[in-house]
Amino acid sequence: MKPASPLSALALRKQPPLSYSAFEGLLEQLDQPALLLETRTWRILIANSNLSELTAFTRLELASMDLRSLFVDFDLKMVAGVHNEQRDTQDFLIRRHKGQPILVSVTPESLDPQKKWLLLIMEPASRRDTRIADMQRQAVIWDAVQLLAALPQRSEEPTILKEALEAGSALLGAEILTIYLGEGKDYMLTRRATIDPEQILPDQVNPQDMIAMQTAHIWTPHRRSLSSLHRSARASNLGYLATIPLGQQNAMIGLLAAGSHSETTPDNLLELLEILGATITTILQNQAV
Repeated sequence: MKPASPLSALALRKQPPLSYSAFEGLLEQLDQPALLLETRTWRILIANSNLSELTAFTRLELASMDLRSLFVDFDLKMVAGVHNEQRDTQDFLIRRHKGQPILVSVTPESLDPQKKWLLLIMEPASRRDTRIADMQRQAVIWDAVQLLAALPQRSEEPTILKEALEAGSALLGAEILTIYLGEGKDYMLTRRATIDPEQILPDQVNPQDMIAMQTAHIWTPHRRSLSSLHRSARASNLGYLATIPLGQQNAMIGLLAAGSHSETTPDNLLELLEILGATITTILQNQAV
């Protein structure tokens, strides 16, 4: 026996052009919360399970609501754009069952020429903002990678290392970057180029510290400090400090350090740091020829 549809209580209402079951199936294919409403009465006819999960109302409860009961700040201007052949996305607060209202981005879609039925597709504003930020971040990374790919061809330019660090700052999202190179008979690591507005990282790093930094490494405040770089990062309350050796395996010529006050460490930080480190190594090797 088939389970009762949450729309069974609506049998006396005027139905949209397609059957309820067809519309239910279509709405369930959407990744976002969505509902179908009748514009004459502003009654909700169908709500998908994503909207039920978002609001904590059952689909049957939603299907018996007036839209004005669901939207905290309902305004007829919300759907006026549809009747003017516009498709404007706007933010509105919707109620949640026994919970605080949630801000959602609402996109209206008219389903018939007479505009008797309206589809409202929603996205939590926080999820939308995260999605947009991710898209913008990916665009920044792509631009930085393209710039870094072209830099080795200009290795002899005096500002090339600073340009590499500026591109690296965009690539990593880190505001502190420093290149250290080994110098002298003691092979003291000395700062060659830097972006460090607060002058957090030291001018020199003892070569003994390199024992703990022979591979790519991410230090965070809850981890033990293994070098003067880590101690400087802790003293300045950095959220993380990532380091990677420069040069070839078993033939190090220096060190790249990148840090930030942000407490969030990018998921792909080491992979991006390797791209930057490889570019800087190539530039340094070109300069040595």
